[in-house]
Amino acid sequence: MYETHATTTDKEAGTATGRGPGEPSPPGRGQARELGARRGNEHFDAVFASDPARAVETARLAFPGRRLHRDRRSRECDHGRFRDGGGDMTEEVVPILRVADAEAAARWYTRLGFAFGWEHRFEPGFPAFVEVRRGRVRLFLSEHEGDARPDTLVYLRLNDIDAVAAEFGVPVEEAPWGRELELRDPDGNRLRIGVPTD
Repeated sequence: MYETHATTTDKEAGTATGRGPGEPSPPGRGQARELGARRGNEHFDAVFASDPARAVETARLAFPGRRLHRDRRSRECDHGRFRDGGGDMTEEVVPILRVADAEAAARWYTRLGFAFGWEHRFEPGFPAFVEVRRGRVRLFLSEHEGDARPDTLVYLRLNDIDAVAAEFGVPVEEAPWGRELELRDPDGNRLRIGVPTD
């Protein structure tokens, strides 16, 4: 049987607690007691809870008197920038580019000033899904065949177009709307990089 922890004071405030302790809110404490009433007649040999305080308190309220095992392996993820104020998340579009080797592609994107963000695989040896980021600009690089088409075109507005041109040895073209250059990554994805005239 699996149950989630009760509503927290952070949740009610619009904040993602992530790996912080958190605590059940007054309605959350009621939810925990309701959980105990709902499951009280069922037999189970042990009660496990992830180790943040909100999960432990939910289990104690739901199943008083039962032995409780804390297990840090079932912790929630770290919500990073969304913790302590996740209600202010910045909406954004993140292009997904199809790549054959996400690690090699991520290295290539460092030449454009991107840094490695994170990598996800469903299992060891499965295709990788990687984030690279440059300030507030993010790209997803995916080895999954169905995620994106090869030869995708992405337009990036970057401030240091002259440094990029020098790094890759390509000219900057003058257009009525701004200065631009075009690159292809190792997988053939096209990157048009521009700075607007205004």
